[in-house]
Amino acid sequence: MRGLFKDANASVWGKLLGPFLASFAIGLAGIWLGVTCQNEFVKALGDAFAIAGIIGVCLELYVANRIIEHASNSVAAKMAGYGLPKAAQDVIYDLVHNTKRVYRDYRRTYRIVRHPEKPGYVIVHGTVSYRVVNNGTGSDNYLPKLAESEIYNPQFESLQYGDHVINGDEIDKEITKTSITFAPKASVTIAPSEANAPSDLLRKDQQCMVRWSCSIEMPEHYSDVTAYTGVTVHPMIELVEKPPDLDFFASEDNDCSHVGSTWTYERAFVAGQHIRAWWRPNARK
Repeated sequence: MRGLFKDANASVWGKLLGPFLASFAIGLAGIWLGVTCQNEFVKALGDAFAIAGIIGVCLELYVANRIIEHASNSVAAKMAGYGLPKAAQDVIYDLVHNTKRVYRDYRRTYRIVRHPEKPGYVIVHGTVSYRVVNNGTGSDNYLPKLAESEIYNPQFESLQYGDHVINGDEIDKEITKTSITFAPKASVTIAPSEANAPSDLLRKDQQCMVRWSCSIEMPEHYSDVTAYTGVTVHPMIELVEKPPDLDFFASEDNDCSHVGSTWTYERAFVAGQHIRAWWRPNARK
C-alpha cells in the first residue's frame, strides 16, 4: 500500500491487524460450531465476532490512516517555517507537502550566431531538455509549456515529449502583451515513482522526456534567464557555439561546477528561481 503504511513490515502489520483477524477467526469458528451443534446463541456470538473483525480492519486501514494523516498535516503546517510570517510558512508548507512533479537531467544549451540582417544583434538557438518524474502518490497529467518574451521574436522549432513529436505550426501559442507561451494539445500521464529511484530503473510510464528547440533575437551585449517552474535537480547550462568575438558566461556559486563550456549546478532549484547567462563583445573585437 502506497501511503502511510507503505513501509510497514510483517511485524507491524501483525500488531496492527492481529486482534481484528483473531476476532474474525473466532467468529468463523463460532459460526461453524453453532451451525454444527445447532446452537443459535453460539452462532450469533460467532456472527458478532466476525463482524467486529471485519469492521475493525476497515476502520484501522481507513479511519486511522485518515486521522493520522490529518494530525500530521496539522502539525506540519504549524512547524513549517516556525517563527516566520504565515505567508512564508504557507510557501514552505506548499513546497514540502504539495510538490510531486520533479525535473531531472535538465539541460539548457546555447548556440549563438550573428544576426544576418540586424547589426549588433545575435540569434540564440537553444534547446531545453529534461526528464519529468512524479513523486506523488497518484498519477499526474503533464502538459509541457515554454514561455519566452515577445520582444525577442521567439521562433518555435520543435518539441519532443513522450511519444509525441511536434513541429512548426502544430504547436499552440498563447500571446499576451509581454510573452508567448508554446504548448502542445495533448497531455501525458506520468505514474508515481519513489524520489530516490535511479533514472535508468524508471518504467516508461513513470517518466516523460521533453526536448524543446527554439530561437530568439537579442542584442550582442545581453543576457538570458532560465527560470524554473518546479523543483529542478542538478540543472546544466551548456554553450555549444558562439562567434569568436563574443564572451559567454553563466551564473556561478559554491554549488556550481564550471568545466569548459558547461556549468553544472549540484543543487535543487524551486519554482521562481533562475540561472542567468551573459554574452558580450570581448576585448579583441
